[in-house]
Amino acid sequence: MWTRRLILTLAGILGVGLIFLLANDGLPIVRNSFAYAKAAMNIAVRGFNPLPVVADMALSNGKPIAFSLLSAPLVAIFGANTGVRMASFLGTVFFLGAACLAFMRLNRRLGIDRAWIPLELLVLSLNPLVFYQFWSAYPDGLFAGEVLLAFVLVDLIASEPERDTRGLIVLLGLVIYTAIHTRLYGAILGLACPVYLLLHARSFLGRATHVRSKIVLLCIVFGLLAAALVMARLGRNPTLNLYVTAREGAGYAGYMGGLLHPSSKTLVSSLALLIFALALNFHLAWVFVAKGGRAAWPLAPTAFAAIYVLGLLSFSGSSYNMRFFLPVFPFVVAAIALGIVNSGARLRRGGLLAVASVALVLTLDYNLQPVYRLLEPLNDRFAASPLNGERRLDNLRIGQHRDLAARIGRLNELIEPGGTLYWSSRYYGTATHGVAEELGIRGDIEVR
Repeated sequence: MWTRRLILTLAGILGVGLIFLLANDGLPIVRNSFAYAKAAMNIAVRGFNPLPVVADMALSNGKPIAFSLLSAPLVAIFGANTGVRMASFLGTVFFLGAACLAFMRLNRRLGIDRAWIPLELLVLSLNPLVFYQFWSAYPDGLFAGEVLLAFVLVDLIASEPERDTRGLIVLLGLVIYTAIHTRLYGAILGLACPVYLLLHARSFLGRATHVRSKIVLLCIVFGLLAAALVMARLGRNPTLNLYVTAREGAGYAGYMGGLLHPSSKTLVSSLALLIFALALNFHLAWVFVAKGGRAAWPLAPTAFAAIYVLGLLSFSGSSYNMRFFLPVFPFVVAAIALGIVNSGARLRRGGLLAVASVALVLTLDYNLQPVYRLLEPLNDRFAASPLNGERRLDNLRIGQHRDLAARIGRLNELIEPGGTLYWSSRYYGTATHGVAEELGIRGDIEVR
């Protein structure tokens, strides 16, 4: 019975996400999406071979290649603007599927019945940041799904040692390597997963079957991951070129600089943004008001999520990119579910109604143009307030999409048919060059 509710809940969420995707398809992509779109276009014109694009900073813009590779067939069929946006939709579908698997593992540890997973999925999704991933043209939904899948696999390996999980160990290595190719800080999983296994070392060694081959395989997998990163740093890994990104920028230098020379200002700003991001999941109040919501949280999942968060706090980009913390949300929602389960029926009904009402308004505001236009004075007032310090709303970008669409509309009106538009931009090098036509510039305008 609960599986039917889960399927219906998931179908409803995906249906709303598809509505947002279609409703916003006419809006141009913005900012870093240009880099992913341009890399996808470069992959498509090279016969869908990503290796030449990885090797050349001018083609990849220093971005990891997985999301652009996923986008490339869609870009070839639907164009850059729609294709990259559709790829983010698929990535978010994957994230929600991985979240369902993660809830199964977390509920098992917390003693929560699986029948609550549909509600957990709904609580996770009723969040403007989550729904924005359906049409954002960013890889964060895909990456968050990879992090959660890595958690599911490492939990299976660690907590069910009687099973023959040697195939899962190999799959875990592939998932981590793919995550690194989606976001460079996927390398954090190379620490989080071994720590998770070490926390289960006693039971693993005492109960595991094929224990020697499993240990050898784990050493080989994580050794290969480390070797692949070293080769990438030396510029000798054909699928990942950290030598280029270290030399040219594109996030690697900032991330490593934060790890080696952390700034107290960055740490405080990133922590403040994490709290703000979790406040969007303001259902978090249930952890404090409901009996049982503050129950002891299992050590191993806490360590996994904490290592991921700590690995990001020193990175300067974490101080204004709350979408980086998206993989942490399911761990918080599981704690919320514990509070909901242990609350009275009246508090549960009233609380869910209040939470759903506010979450619905926020979700529609930042994902549907008519609602955003209606609430624009309030949005502008909040954007200018101290609460939005450090650009905390930077990842809810419907306003930026609309502004760029308006600018392109004005250009189309000003330039006569057959006229020439000189397009100048240094954003991520030449990432925006060749993308102007895809964003809505009239076909009878020559773009140089």
